[in-house]
Amino acid sequence: MSGEHRPATGPDLRVTVERVSESVCVVRPVGDMDMDRRHQFAAALDEAMQPPAARVVVVDLAGLGFCDSTGVNALLTARTTASAAGIRLVVAGPSQQMLRLLEATGADEVFDIEEDVDAALNAADG
Repeated sequence: MSGEHRPATGPDLRVTVERVSESVCVVRPVGDMDMDRRHQFAAALDEAMQPPAARVVVVDLAGLGFCDSTGVNALLTARTTASAAGIRLVVAGPSQQMLRLLEATGADEVFDIEEDVDAALNAADG
């Protein structure tokens, strides 16, 4: 699959938004996300949902080394936006630290979580 890449860079975090098909977009944060870098991540999530909006947005967390509660908050905000627009938001490849954070905040109950991007893309096709 080919898509459009739009990187946004900041200190210790790189986020790309890739449209892998007409109906699916993948957001990939790589590095560390904290309060100082949350806005960069949130902007990429917003970009993924702009018209023409994808039917599914996959957030690939495999490259995320660290994430605090502000990153989870950005995901929750994006989920609300996605839900209102009829877009499915899927979290893919979270680390054990990220899974613990999602569980501790109860966010694991509101997200579709897949092992990796391939599993998320397969679920999006099904």
